[in-house]
Parts: sequence; structure tokens; C-alpha cells
Amino acid sequence: MSNNKKNIIAYNSKETDYNRLCTGLLAGYAGNLLALFKDLKKIEEEQHIGNDQILLNVYYLKYPASIRLDYRCELFQNLWRTSGGLYGKILPEDKNCEIEVFEEGNGPRIRNKYFNTMPLFLHAPFNLDMSSVLSKLHLDPPPLDYKRGWYYWKYSILFYIKLGIRFYLKELVFLFLLLLALLLIIISFSG
Repeated sequence: MSNNKKNIIAYNSKETDYNRLCTGLLAGYAGNLLALFKDLKKIEEEQHIGNDQILLNVYYLKYPASIRLDYRCELFQNLWRTSGGLYGKILPEDKNCEIEVFEEGNGPRIRNKYFNTMPLFLHAPFNLDMSSVLSKLHLDPPPLDYKRGWYYWKYSILFYIKLGIRFYLKELVFLFLLLLALLLIIISFSG
């Protein structure tokens, strides 16, 4: 997520790359999570946001004390691609990669390079090839579903286009009516 739109994207003021919410990993007491999801459903029904990331950010901006953000990756590690385009790869050997895989007494572990923390849960976007990381953890990576990934990418782009159209709808209607009036004036003078 980007923090360039502070009115849409909630972020913690901590000086870190992990200061923004992500709906990919949530943890809490069952009752608290149920209340959160009920509130999120209510916000979605009222505002028709259509995007889980923005929806949770809207909630966080309204109730900042209700969510604790794991900005040091002590429990959760959100991965991001270090190479490749739409279907990027996470490569621990890449100097830009935020994690490293190392051997410990009980087997391989993940360490966040910036905080020297060892998160328990990994999360990655739908289109991230984690095969290198999973192989180093002695796990078999599942195949990427490229068709699903394309649909998700297309949906995300269309969401932002629809958001812009909804935001500029009044201006678009005004512009359309203005152009229609000009067309009618031109037709009446040319006839």
C-alpha cells in the first residue's frame, strides 16, 4: 500500500516500511474479530467501497485505538515482490528482499532483516511467486493461478476507475449536459 493518500490509506506514524494496514493477516479474539467484521460490513453497505484494504483503512481511521499494527513484523510478515512484473518473485538472496531464511536448531526460519524479528505468519499478495522461500523452508509451493491473478488485477484497476468515476460523476454529468447544449446550439445555427 502507498501512504500518499492519507485520507484513504491509514498508516502508523512509526518510521518503518511496515506502517500500513493489510487485510491479508488479522488476529484477535473471536468476539472482537466478529464485531470488527460486522462493523466492516456496515461500512461497506453504507459506502460501497468494494475493496477490503480500503475498507479496513476507513475503519482504522475512524477507530484507531481498536487495531494494533504489527509494524516490527514480530507476528506477521507481509512479503512483497523483489523482482518481476505482475507475477513477481520474492527472492531471499536479493539485497532488496526484506527477509532472509536461516537454519535454526529445529529447521529453517524466516527473519526480518530490518528488525531482526522472526515472524510466525507469512502473507503475500495473490500473484507473488514464493517458490524460492517455500523451498528453503522445505515446503512444496502450490502452483500460481494465473487466470485468477489476472482477474484480481483487472478487478483492482477497475475498482479505482469506478472510484474515480463515482467521485467525478457530478462533473461528468455537468460536462455531458454542457456538450449536449453546445451540440444543440451548433445544430440549430447550421440548419
